[in-house]
Amino acid sequence: MNFCTTCGAKLVAEERFCTKCGAEVNRPDSTTPHYQHDSVNPQYTFESYDISNKQENGYSHQYTDAQDATFVQQTSRNNVVRGKSIMLFIAIAVALTLLSGVLYYFFVLDGNELITGMKSIDKAHENGEVHENGETHEDGEAEIEDDTTLIDSLLPVPDQTDTYEAGSDVVYVVVPDLIGVKHTELESVFDELNLIPEYEFIEDDAEEGTVLWVADSGGEVPINTTLTVQVSLGLPYTYIENPRIVVTTRYDSTRGRFLDRNSYTNSVIAAGGIPILPGDDVMIASAIRDGNIANADAIAEKYDGLVLTGGGDISARLFGQERHPASGNPDENRDIAEIALAQAFVNAGKPVLGINRGMQVLNVAMGGDLIQDIPDLLGIGSNIHSGNNRHTIQIEPDTWLYDMYGSSLSTYSSHHQAIGRLADGFNTVASIGPVIEAIERGDILGVQFNPERLSDGGTLIYSDFIRRCSYVNFD
Repeated sequence: MNFCTTCGAKLVAEERFCTKCGAEVNRPDSTTPHYQHDSVNPQYTFESYDISNKQENGYSHQYTDAQDATFVQQTSRNNVVRGKSIMLFIAIAVALTLLSGVLYYFFVLDGNELITGMKSIDKAHENGEVHENGETHEDGEAEIEDDTTLIDSLLPVPDQTDTYEAGSDVVYVVVPDLIGVKHTELESVFDELNLIPEYEFIEDDAEEGTVLWVADSGGEVPINTTLTVQVSLGLPYTYIENPRIVVTTRYDSTRGRFLDRNSYTNSVIAAGGIPILPGDDVMIASAIRDGNIANADAIAEKYDGLVLTGGGDISARLFGQERHPASGNPDENRDIAEIALAQAFVNAGKPVLGINRGMQVLNVAMGGDLIQDIPDLLGIGSNIHSGNNRHTIQIEPDTWLYDMYGSSLSTYSSHHQAIGRLADGFNTVASIGPVIEAIERGDILGVQFNPERLSDGGTLIYSDFIRRCSYVNFD
């Protein structure tokens, strides 16, 4: 049994400190690891505590506030040291990354050559020289020989028409000649050239939407430049709700009156027009009855359209031929009047619809002639043109008539004369063999058959004709 050398109290076996005074017991046979208590300051006073509640690894411990503070200070110092070590590690890692990037640039990407090339380009721009072949250009413009040169990789190249002005970074592009195209087709062109269109719409006799003028067309301008583009609105026009249509008829001198055909006037009314007959206007009456054509232009100016109707044979002398024995007696006053009216309306730019004889009048009025008798001069029986037999005509594409009926049309017609030499400016629209059945010229349509006898009653033809008469252009 051992006793404390300080206070003489009885010592507990294997305890390094006296439970009464707290003095350290220097016992050579103690098995308690000393390092666990080396930080304890002997000058502190320890209170006794219950050994049963403080057993750890075979030892009993007593702690004071001073010991705890010492432990916290030591821990903080350790954390500071640890933090500095981490920062040092990060700095070393960043430095190594930058160093590897520099080495990769110079040894893998050959950075020296790139830097030298860029300096050479700047010098070439300043001196007007090409750095690769040593050629000097008086205008100071650097020549680019192919798409793989270094300058191509440094400056944007929209397309192969681009040129570069020496001494600047401005990229120029060649503007193509766009006059005559539709303005709706310009967007993709300007997008590809990096140009910005600014449209000006003006009234012009060109077709609506046609490009009339482009600023710097055919020249070079910098990319991202705004270019003015003038586009045609077409001729100015006014809309007529119910156009007034002159409908010709023949004059019966025996009974002293005009013989009207209800089928023509009814068709005009059904399509939205107002028929004007010779009895409705003294100028028209005088022309048809007397052959007085002095007011032909005034009639064309006053009204919106002309329908030349069917009837007898036209006087052969009016188209420079001798009368054929098969030709009927002509009504020259009517012939002269209708030819003059046709010319006046065509010259005024107003629509004309020629039906049967009316188509032949149109052709003669504009300088063509006629075949006076189909059976004799063409060797074709007249039964298919007698008005009692249906026959099919072939229609040419891209024509007024084709848009309405397609490639063919079943018709009735009654005539023994036909168009011979077609007048200048007209196109053959439909035919059956050598016999022309329809002609066109702008807003002028001539048909050898009677639309009123078609399956639709001629609705399509009359409606389209009245529509054309409703829009009047002003030069």
